[in-house]
Amino acid sequence: MDSLPSYNLSSRDSVFIQVIPLGTYGQQKLTMGEPAGKLGLRYIGYKILPNESSLYNDYDKDDPILNDPSSINRKGWEFTKKIYLDRQP
Repeated sequence: MDSLPSYNLSSRDSVFIQVIPLGTYGQQKLTMGEPAGKLGLRYIGYKILPNESSLYNDYDKDDPILNDPSSINRKGWEFTKKIYLDRQP
């Protein structure tokens, strides 16, 4: 969310590039992508791969945390926050 104030300082032909942490793909488009578009900025979201996440070395490569984030997100916000937001810089 720290990036939102910088929208006001960007010119209309700017591109907003965001690195999207594993497990947060849907939320980031809503919280950053849509506001960027409304301000006339082109939004590019780069979804990191499981092996690019700081979680990669903490879990087995077959763990749903890495390979099926939506199954973890379906368990509720507390799981999403604890795993994907609190543990990825």
